[in-house]
Amino acid sequence: MKKNILANYAGAGVAALALILALPWYLLALGPKQFGLIGFVVLLQAVLGLIDAGMSQALVREVALQFHAGLAGRQRTADLLLGFERIFWGFALAVGLLMALLSPVIASHWLALDGLAPDAGQVALYGAAAIFAVQFPGSLYRSILVGAQAQVRLNLVMMAGALLRHIGGALLVTF
Repeated sequence: MKKNILANYAGAGVAALALILALPWYLLALGPKQFGLIGFVVLLQAVLGLIDAGMSQALVREVALQFHAGLAGRQRTADLLLGFERIFWGFALAVGLLMALLSPVIASHWLALDGLAPDAGQVALYGAAAIFAVQFPGSLYRSILVGAQAQVRLNLVMMAGALLRHIGGALLVTF
């Protein structure tokens, strides 16, 4: 239990620290207007993430009950994962596609681009759609690892992802 608690603190700390350290590079390289677009994309991701509506937490409970119940329990967990994967990936791809299709309307009616090219808003929304389509199902796999009491493995993946995302993002916007 100590190992899991320490892993959770380390994972949360690295993710927060990576963002804090990368933030000045983002702002310097992008400027306030383009950084505002990133703020909108992050807001959109957070709002769409609410759609999960507790399914991940229910999955944690079911995995915790089934996973440690022998071979039959692991088979039920695998079946449950397969069903949830279909739901999560289907939903993520459908919403991502819908967001991409609606990006011209969203960019022209919701965003005040103040001097930025009109295409900049659409490109940001295309990126948001792609990020959502790939990132939303991650909560499913996170739930499986939490339910299976594999917090060390989960936090190693989360730390690596946070470092890659923010170091890669800082390098991308710099160059």
